[in-house]
Amino acid sequence: SSCNVCIEADTRRGTLMRMKPDGSNAEIYATGLRNATGFDWAPWNKALYAADISRDLLGDDYPVDELNLVVENGFYGWPYVNAYGDPDPDYGRQLPAGLDPKDPLLGIPAHTTPLGLHFVKHETLRKAFPRSALMALHGSWNRSELDGYRLEQVIWNLDGSLQTKTLIDGFWTGETLVGRPVDIAEDSQGSLYLSDDYAGAIYQLRLKGDDPAVE
Repeated sequence: SSCNVCIEADTRRGTLMRMKPDGSNAEIYATGLRNATGFDWAPWNKALYAADISRDLLGDDYPVDELNLVVENGFYGWPYVNAYGDPDPDYGRQLPAGLDPKDPLLGIPAHTTPLGLHFVKHETLRKAFPRSALMALHGSWNRSELDGYRLEQVIWNLDGSLQTKTLIDGFWTGETLVGRPVDIAEDSQGSLYLSDDYAGAIYQLRLKGDDPAVE
């Protein structure tokens, strides 16, 4: 999006688009996604998931950021509706007729800013983190108490529920900011890489026993 909250003149903004590898045949795939910078496909069912950064300036804890199951022609609320069908105080009354916002699968603490989302694919990683994605929380800039600044594991349970687990933190010590996670990449050998645009660094993450270790 070009704004915190607004009705965009360019209908491509606040959407997830698809196109050919050469950039041709661009089309809007899903709408109402304010800043869905992190998205990936689950290896077990090929479903597309996206982490979306919600609007600011409505308090420390509202509205939550989101993890969404993205489907073709799906509408995810922005700028008219915040998570779980809650009308936006600025634009809720302008929701166009016929738009039915989809609820997120997971509410992420407000303003923690999920930028990267990556489903682990290497066999050794899938054994260590079954049915899991890694999510980089870049961290907040507009909370009275800072939050985020960590790498989370999102687990898809067999009953359809989701749970999260913090894998790496310490980028915010409670007094000092030392890093802001951005994105996650994986190589063919099963190593993971976490980028940090505050420290200007890339961390290699490798399994050590059953737990990842930063080296």
